[in-house]
Amino acid sequence: MLKPEGRLIFVVPATFMILDEFKKLRTFLSQNGKTTLIYLGPDAFKPEADVSSVVLDFRKSNINSYLELFEYQNNEIHDIKINSRWKGEVVKFETNYTQKLESVCLHRLHDIYEIKVSPRTPEIKNSLFIEKERPIQIEDYIPLLNGRNLKCNKINYECLTGYWIKKADVNKLRGYFQNPHIVVGLGFRENGKVAGALDKRCYPWMGDVYHLLKKGDLFSSKFDMSDTEILEYLNSVYVQKYIKDTYRQITYHLSISQLKNLPLPTRKEWEIIKSWRGCRKIDAYNSLYKTSSRHKPNEI
Repeated sequence: MLKPEGRLIFVVPATFMILDEFKKLRTFLSQNGKTTLIYLGPDAFKPEADVSSVVLDFRKSNINSYLELFEYQNNEIHDIKINSRWKGEVVKFETNYTQKLESVCLHRLHDIYEIKVSPRTPEIKNSLFIEKERPIQIEDYIPLLNGRNLKCNKINYECLTGYWIKKADVNKLRGYFQNPHIVVGLGFRENGKVAGALDKRCYPWMGDVYHLLKKGDLFSSKFDMSDTEILEYLNSVYVQKYIKDTYRQITYHLSISQLKNLPLPTRKEWEIIKSWRGCRKIDAYNSLYKTSSRHKPNEI
């Protein structure tokens, strides 16, 4: 509806930048003009609204596929990057550290794993297979787990959700619950921490927990990292730092978009990453970011 060179300025939730649900909208903008984003963070509208926000500044133009990213911080607007070939893909922040990790890892998580989402609360509440009170014949049931049951390399199998299901009905909820696999969760409410563990007991899950199912193609079969090594990586300070640097506080929950695009090393690449000096302490990279964020934008 804009005239040529017409301008639209709109404040939107920052999840617009990264979630798959907004891919068509990002693509539409990239095809029709220039897009500028100013990331405001989670505090701009508190206490009225606890949500990360971004200013979308769009100009309709024959010059398209052009994206500028800025960040509002300490009452100043800082240049982050310019992308003159933007096609609507996920908008990420970049630091020296994130660029280094991405350059070392030849794979992304979705190259090797299918990523499944746990059933959400409305589905669980409406399911005929779910008991909402502790069953009398408890030996025939197991509890549903959620993000509170998941810690780094550890699962608490107690009932924290209040929901139960018959052992024989677990496969009716999700078929992949029947096989041991890696589960991943947590996120920004845990200071950016990613937590992964191997669910050997094959329990059902709900909420913001994701399930990694290794693909059966030839490409994946040649991937040489074991489950133990994958969990060491996912639970590491290296991944936590990458998530915080790349996505700031765009969302409180780890999203499937973020997981799909997470750099994934081979065994050799993982040894290289662990050999880096200075990566063992998050604070060292936080100070690095504060100095580098005032540089001129990077041309992608």
